[in-house]
Amino acid sequence: QETALPPSSRVVRVGLETHMTRVVIRGGGELKALTPEGAEIRRLEGKCDLVVVWRHGAGAIQDERKNVLMTFQDRIWIEPVEDADTIAVHAVSSGSGYFFAGESDRAYRGTLEIHPGPGKGFALIDRVPLESYVAGVLPSEMPSHWPLEALKAQAVAARTDVISKMNRHRSEGFDVCDE
Repeated sequence: QETALPPSSRVVRVGLETHMTRVVIRGGGELKALTPEGAEIRRLEGKCDLVVVWRHGAGAIQDERKNVLMTFQDRIWIEPVEDADTIAVHAVSSGSGYFFAGESDRAYRGTLEIHPGPGKGFALIDRVPLESYVAGVLPSEMPSHWPLEALKAQAVAARTDVISKMNRHRSEGFDVCDE
């Protein structure tokens, strides 16, 4: 059962993928594209696939029929209009270099940042409040049926871990990676 978390002023920038030239996203509802300063650029339809592509130093967001909805050259943010909605990202890789490596579709809370790199495509970053980050990480680290005090201790450990690793990937444009 989900409960509302108190807002956190600390934002964690989680690197999901780097050096991308194409990714498919889908909003649980209507999305908005924003400048990093928060100015709305465009509304994007939710509940349908949107393709973000990067070619020759410029990005574009296309609909399922490859119609260009918008173009960009600088960093943009994509976030749900409704705070409770998520953004799904298709084929996110995990476990790179290990026998269990693979790809899966994942839903993220917060804001997706598309951060162009110099000649290397773009990075996909999830900008999420600290407490929401901890709430998202906790279920992947231990079963929810474990004793409440164990879950609380793991939440403290997860929070401490991410704070200690903040800015580890600063040169890549994010704080921590999703591994």
